[in-house]
Amino acid sequence: MENMLQNIRPKDLSFVVQAIGADIERTQVRLITSANADMLLVQQLVALIQNSEKQKDTFTQQAVAQMVASVLPTIEEVEEELSKISKQAN
Repeated sequence: MENMLQNIRPKDLSFVVQAIGADIERTQVRLITSANADMLLVQQLVALIQNSEKQKDTFTQQAVAQMVASVLPTIEEVEEELSKISKQAN
């Protein structure tokens, strides 16, 4: 085996080295392309989550406002109650 390796000339190996280099470059391009595609999917997912959270926040704010309005009395109702109490006290 060693004799065979010693008999190979450097010119003969240049094609092998070029082929390996080309394979490495193609692999790098595929890897970068794949990573970019994966990052794009992650960014889309994050955007969807953010939009969903904004919608939830808006919905939550509306729901809380409606619940508060239904539970707490209005200013007019409070004034009426205070006037009733003050009349009863007199």
